[in-house]
Amino acid sequence: MRDSKIDYRQLEQLKANLEAISKESDAIAIVVSEESGKISIAKDGTLIADVKEEALKNILIKNIITNRLEDNKKSKLKEIKKTKNNRIGGKLNA
Repeated sequence: MRDSKIDYRQLEQLKANLEAISKESDAIAIVVSEESGKISIAKDGTLIADVKEEALKNILIKNIITNRLEDNKKSKLKEIKKTKNNRIGGKLNA
């Protein structure tokens, strides 16, 4: 889309593709315009245009780092519960 003319069909297709990618997966799609430098982000099937740098940073931190930490905590908790259940089961069987 380097032409000075905006091809609205291409723009609509890009928008639809970003929304579909982010809706059908757990992906966050980020697009930076070559011409304007504006950032757009798609998450959960919703496209947000002209995202400011600080907002993008917050979105990424919340959705990547925070979710990863929560997943790790859940995984460790499951492991602890499993170990605890195995110990209880072992004592009952003895």
